Amino acid sequence: MPEEIIVNNKARIQIYKDKVVKDYNNKDRNIIEFKLLKELYSIYGVDKHNDWVYKFIEVFDNSSQDGIVMSRADGISLIDDPEFNDTHFYHAGYWLGYFHNKTRKGRLVKSFYDFSPSNLIISHRKKTITGIDPGINALTVKTYYFDILKFIVGCYISSFKRKTKFNEKCVNTFLKGYCENSKFIFKPDLYNISYNEVLGYIKSKSTRTRNGRVKFIFGYIILTSWCRWRLRRILSDFRN
Repeated sequence: MPEEIIVNNKARIQIYKDKVVKDYNNKDRNIIEFKLLKELYSIYGVDKHNDWVYKFIEVFDNSSQDGIVMSRADGISLIDDPEFNDTHFYHAGYWLGYFHNKTRKGRLVKSFYDFSPSNLIISHRKKTITGIDPGINALTVKTYYFDILKFIVGCYISSFKRKTKFNEKCVNTFLKGYCENSKFIFKPDLYNISYNEVLGYIKSKSTRTRNGRVKFIFGYIILTSWCRWRLRRILSDFRN
């Protein structure tokens, strides 16, 4: 018997002691996402650094009717960790830099796409960082800036919603972790391209509906101002 069952407008998720079964309402998506998860797992492999293990969730089986069977990640998401601090940003940057380095060709990479603090699971007991749930657009070819900005902007938004720690030091710590495996150089053209892509994602109808029109407009003005001035300066000043 599952320990927990989560049902939302997209899928039914059964959580067992050692596995998770995710069954999408759109049965075709079970097959499509299973292939993406398998490829992501084969690309990432396992990496060890400073006594920590970095990996992607392992998938085992799939059928269009029963859903995707995958291992259960140990721990909790970065954003839900009560010990949330600068180290978490380093872990996230390291994880992403390792992933990007596997497919990077100049400025292009196979994107994780939905790279957010909710999709990285940390276990202090086992010292593991596990990537999960990249979504249907995973492995789309993007500039390496896209995943970086997706994560940073997501953390900025979460800092308001959940009152978590976020400041200039957090961005620099994230980039320091990223540069352990990959290279970050501030390029205005790459920043502008990815900035517009990420904000376009945030402006989606579902986001506006979920937050309400007034709250969304107010938050969007603050976010765009921060991205155009503050974040741009932080990234341009970064020196590894």
